[in-house]
Amino acid sequence: MPTFFGHAKEQERMIQDLQSIYQEISVQKGIPLGDFPDPRMMQQILTPMDFSTFKPIDPEKLQALETLLTVDLPKLVQMIPEEIRQDDMIVPAGVLGANAEPCFKVQWERPVPASYKADFEQIGPVDGKVNAQQARQKMVESHLPSNVLQRIWMLADVDKDGYLTLREYSIAMHLVRMKLDGQDLPDTLPDEMRPDEEETCSS
Repeated sequence: MPTFFGHAKEQERMIQDLQSIYQEISVQKGIPLGDFPDPRMMQQILTPMDFSTFKPIDPEKLQALETLLTVDLPKLVQMIPEEIRQDDMIVPAGVLGANAEPCFKVQWERPVPASYKADFEQIGPVDGKVNAQQARQKMVESHLPSNVLQRIWMLADVDKDGYLTLREYSIAMHLVRMKLDGQDLPDTLPDEMRPDEEETCSS
């Protein structure tokens, strides 16, 4: 009987502290808080449940899922023709309001790579480039949803090689800042923000 009440108290504590648990997982796993379900909704769902009946987590399956999300899925996205990706990733106007217009439309400017060089070097580029998993370490600090970060990655990866040079990384972080400032992301990367071909290869 004491064990039962101990489980019940721990379950109640976890449900009440769900928001804190979200934040802890977000930091440990690098998952944007925007990807978690609404905590109030989850509290309502979890309250009548008995946690002691849940099956234990299988570490091997969890690792397989981690590999799928961080390695296999980005590779798969890179294999999709760009035209299809652009069509699929366009955000419906209703999400931002029926009459919403891209408020950053006339303010496109090429970001200054020097502003992002320190962060880029801290990530640990190899041959002047970082991969998706490395860039993700910085991008998730914005707490933007994964689908938004994925769209930013596809816009910034100008040469579609699955890596970011310093100039491409600066584009990605510039787009992150735009989104955090409430601006709309472009459907395609504007020419004003696009680095020269030589810059993409050498930076």
